Amino acid sequence: MSRKNQMNETPHENSLPASKQCSKEKVFSKIAAPMDLTHLHNGEAGIIVEHKGSGKIESIMKAMGMLPGTTIVKKSSTALSGPIILEKNGVQFAIGKSTARKIIVKPLAY
Repeated sequence: MSRKNQMNETPHENSLPASKQCSKEKVFSKIAAPMDLTHLHNGEAGIIVEHKGSGKIESIMKAMGMLPGTTIVKKSSTALSGPIILEKNGVQFAIGKSTARKIIVKPLAY
């Protein structure tokens, strides 16, 4: 192999067997998997997928305008059992952790 061809190759090109290589689709699908709201990081945005639980949860979320398909941002939460602060269209809401566990979101990749 000539010196010119050696310089054009990347040092790690094909260094892993195909079975060990990870595609972008596999990585993205793991990152964007739906999860409950408590697993979103502070400052991370997500789209509400569904509400699990009673009609009470549904009516609370409907009153706040947080329906499936709505984009929200998790602003803050405490380590133990305190409230979770969410933001939707510049308006902030506080919900309890037990309610947040019943809200399924899909994180937005950035």
